[in-house]
Amino acid sequence: MIPVALKKMSVATIYDFVGMLQIQEYDIPRDLFDACRAESNAVPLGVVPLFPRSDCYAAVAWWCPRYVMNPHMAVVASTGGGKTTLLRTMIALSSILMGTVKRGAPRVSVIILDWRRDFTILPEALGIGKVYRIGSEYTINPLLGIGTDRNEVAQNFSHMLLSMGVLEERSIRGITILEKAVHQELQKYEIDRNILLAISPSLPTMSNIMDAINEVLHGLGDSATSDDKRSAEAIKRRLTNIASRLESRSSRTKVLNPLRLLLDPGIHVIDLSELPEAAKKMVMFYITYVAYQAISSQFIEATYGLDINAVLVIDEAHHILTALRNKEEADAQPLMKIIREGRQYGLAVWLSTQNPDDVPEHVLNNIGTVFIGRLGVRSKVVEHLFGREIAKLVENIEPLSFIVRVNTIETGGARVIPGNRVFKLKLVPYFPPRGSMVTLLTGRTSDAENTYKAISKKMISLVQELRRCGYVSDRGGTEYSAE
Repeated sequence: MIPVALKKMSVATIYDFVGMLQIQEYDIPRDLFDACRAESNAVPLGVVPLFPRSDCYAAVAWWCPRYVMNPHMAVVASTGGGKTTLLRTMIALSSILMGTVKRGAPRVSVIILDWRRDFTILPEALGIGKVYRIGSEYTINPLLGIGTDRNEVAQNFSHMLLSMGVLEERSIRGITILEKAVHQELQKYEIDRNILLAISPSLPTMSNIMDAINEVLHGLGDSATSDDKRSAEAIKRRLTNIASRLESRSSRTKVLNPLRLLLDPGIHVIDLSELPEAAKKMVMFYITYVAYQAISSQFIEATYGLDINAVLVIDEAHHILTALRNKEEADAQPLMKIIREGRQYGLAVWLSTQNPDDVPEHVLNNIGTVFIGRLGVRSKVVEHLFGREIAKLVENIEPLSFIVRVNTIETGGARVIPGNRVFKLKLVPYFPPRGSMVTLLTGRTSDAENTYKAISKKMISLVQELRRCGYVSDRGGTEYSAE
């Protein structure tokens, strides 16, 4: 029985290319995954209905990241909505399509800032990459890679602490003392500006910086005011709490160099789960500073002679998006600069958060694709983006279902493709065809298999019924209407 709504449509082929999603009639290949990968560099991400509120899934949404005009992405859904499953699926598929797993294709580095250890299974399951456990196996030095000379490193370090809230903007004297301490400490190291400060393994630690703050205060002598001393003590106190978890005294602990991760193809999971919240935020901000330095000052091209081809995935992104709320101040943030400039250098950003209100509108306007899953509450942001009807729908949309907005960004502003703005997607979680890693995304074999089989069966039967009744022909093209 064909739904009345579908009978009103004259369908030749459902085929739209919209940024990173390609919507097409299900052609029922025997091995859907391998066939698509070999022929069109695309794999099925899920299925879509012909109408947003319909449960009749009659078309496939292909995932084809190589042809993305704007690769930046945001995934928003409350707990249980499928946000993590969607991200795992897209990371796995992108890695395969972009050559991280399979040789002979462009190679891509996927760097994941994993807040709660939700992605640590990916490197092992896909057979490439590594998990970097910050706090026990790896540590970071927040001066490594954030500038090309001493002045730039000092200024960027203080700006990073301001963005995190460790420094207060009104504490001008505190900022001055900190920058002077960093610069003074860097002078103790024989670092030639021309060989790029960011790749030097010998740099002062945060503990060294705190000692240098004492030296700066001592150098001020009687001219040091009570405000100077209070500001310096506040900075040291806050840095001490962070440094105690990021600076390991074990000789077996290695310093993580994010620049290397940008170059090495694979799934690089930076596991933050062992750290307290303040230290997690430090790592998140630090990685974005290094990533922007890599593209803005051509560190990698000048030093290694290689191009960047990377995706930066930020889980629980609201912790860093707070620094972008003010539009004027956001322009100075490395993350905002990456979102605006990164794609021309081969660097994409994928953001994941539970609340659409966490993502400022001026950020969303520069994001190529937005996935909105079940929210549980009404959102003014979603209503603004999608309209009142869709906003009501996503309040209690079923798990693993998303409303998708594609917004291609071109020189001169944003261009929304007319008629192809919003889609409802039912995610088909990916698992390797061999079946050895079926639990990769869902944690339960039966759930993954049953979801895939149920959706595929429903989709196949509907398309076969449409074809049998003459509503779907073998002609190509994009002819369809909803008269």
